[in-house]
Amino acid sequence: MRGGRTSLYLPGQPIGNRFRVERLLGRGGAGSVLAATDLLTGRRVALKLLRSSVAGDPTAVERFRREALVLQAIDHPGVVSVEDAGALDDGTLYLALELLEGCTLAQRLREGRPILPQHLAPIVRGLCSALEAIHAMGVLHRDVKPGNIFLPEQEEIARASEVDRSVVVKLVDFGLAKVPGLEGLTARGVTVGTARYMAPEQLTAPVSLDARVDVYATGVVLYEALSCHPAFLGTHERHPYEDILDGRFTPLLELEPELGAELAAVVERAMAKRPQDRFASAAALADAFHDAVVR
Repeated sequence: MRGGRTSLYLPGQPIGNRFRVERLLGRGGAGSVLAATDLLTGRRVALKLLRSSVAGDPTAVERFRREALVLQAIDHPGVVSVEDAGALDDGTLYLALELLEGCTLAQRLREGRPILPQHLAPIVRGLCSALEAIHAMGVLHRDVKPGNIFLPEQEEIARASEVDRSVVVKLVDFGLAKVPGLEGLTARGVTVGTARYMAPEQLTAPVSLDARVDVYATGVVLYEALSCHPAFLGTHERHPYEDILDGRFTPLLELEPELGAELAAVVERAMAKRPQDRFASAAALADAFHDAVVR
């Protein structure tokens, strides 16, 4: 797994005598994701490759393997599916994932416009349905954020809002997931997740976490989607962690007064500092959000 794979991928380039590159989709600290054709099956896939520079890191390798195990075990339309997983000829670990068309919620929010509550409601239902499915298996995602939520086309979202139903969103990137029987990968006292979406109890790294960490992150995502303003940005004087631990953020109604007190209360309950003050499940959050929108 120490192949000298370059991070420059060119259209048409063969990868490991198994895949042909179409384009680069994204790059992170642990690897790259490419749109590619599987030459064995002829299917187009999102090919996730573990970067050679981290291939000697047991933790990075185990996280990569863990993502494959989790995704292969979950059969839900709201969770990105795995076509194949393994090692290429040079030892590079890969995941061949369902290739998604459209955009992430993060890309949508970069347009600078809040999402209307009636359009957000079917997205919330779809996302919370996926979270309920993984929580039923004892899995915690631990990195729910706009960049890990893949949206259908806006026309589909608009149609769903008109007939009051959910849409299929895709929850992606399970590299930080907590999986029953696979605990212990993260050292005690080490935080796991993306800073401004992490629940207070993730920051203090307790031994026991539950589904309410994902409920909290979903609340932070909803706050951002409704206002186009991150709840926790931090300042030169304060790290975002301090505001999260203090439960300090600008009330949603100060940013978007027209949302109404009931809808703002639902979002802020999901973001409650204490787990026991949040919704007990993703399904309960989705129901409350829906009720607040339709009233």
